[in-house]
Amino acid sequence: MKTLSFLHVREIFEDFPEGERAPFLELATKKSSRRVKEMEATMRGIMRQVVSEPRETHPFYKAAVEVFMLPELSNRINHQDTLRRLKSSLESDDRQAAFSALIEMARRSNILDVAESLGLDLKKRGRNYVCRCLFHKEKTPSFTLYPDQGHYHCYGCGEHGDVLDLYQRIRGVDFKTAVKELAKW
Repeated sequence: MKTLSFLHVREIFEDFPEGERAPFLELATKKSSRRVKEMEATMRGIMRQVVSEPRETHPFYKAAVEVFMLPELSNRINHQDTLRRLKSSLESDDRQAAFSALIEMARRSNILDVAESLGLDLKKRGRNYVCRCLFHKEKTPSFTLYPDQGHYHCYGCGEHGDVLDLYQRIRGVDFKTAVKELAKW
């Protein structure tokens, strides 16, 4: 039985429609596990029989198991490992895609609304908003918020970024937390 590499199996599997991947993978995993258990049970039966046979027949049984059963069992176990890695890889892809969607939702949050809710005392100046920077001490406003472009810049300290960066800096949270909280915005 020829075995395929993990990447080759993944490429083939990606041709399946989204809704059919999980049921197929579940069925293939169960079938493979059942076959491995059957082979292990057969080998245990052979070993029990070996114990009851005269000692001079032991090399024959050993050779039979090594030649006929171990290669197939090894292939089946490798097949099972490939299926597990494929399932894990696809679940990882699903989690990554879901988190990417959350990031996009968070980035679409209105930076002006977020900044005001975080307590920035913004004053309108043309199309933009200014205030004194929270990241350094200053007397005159140098922190500029650009709502049309969705980012901010402080001309005093050089701090800049988008809505996620602003939320992270002011709230003091990590990226993941900022994404989850802003996605609910």
